[in-house]
Amino acid sequence: MNRKGFLLFEIVISIVVISTCLIYVARAYSSSQLAIKKSRELVRATTLVEKKLWELENAGEIEEGETEEDFQDKDFAVKTESARLEDSDLNIVDLKILKKDKPEEFLYSVSTYLKNKSSE
Repeated sequence: MNRKGFLLFEIVISIVVISTCLIYVARAYSSSQLAIKKSRELVRATTLVEKKLWELENAGEIEEGETEEDFQDKDFAVKTESARLEDSDLNIVDLKILKKDKPEEFLYSVSTYLKNKSSE
């Protein structure tokens, strides 16, 4: 018997194989887009933390306690907690970058020590 075409079964199997491959490609693309978005947020948060740390260091005196303020960046806020160390001219400062749409969870956190300029 001389065959000049494909059987319906062969066509269905090839469609299933191609569809499965396309599903995996679509999942990989979706995952990569989420990773890129998260990476952008972390880069922005890191930049904002660095900016806030420079502001605090240049101010010299850091108020003890907890403050929360918005950045010019509309998506983020910063929560600052500071306390003076006993018998020292250092303050321990904790900075947390919060997403405004999810303020209960922080995106990025840094703890550091800053010296008071007034005690120099």
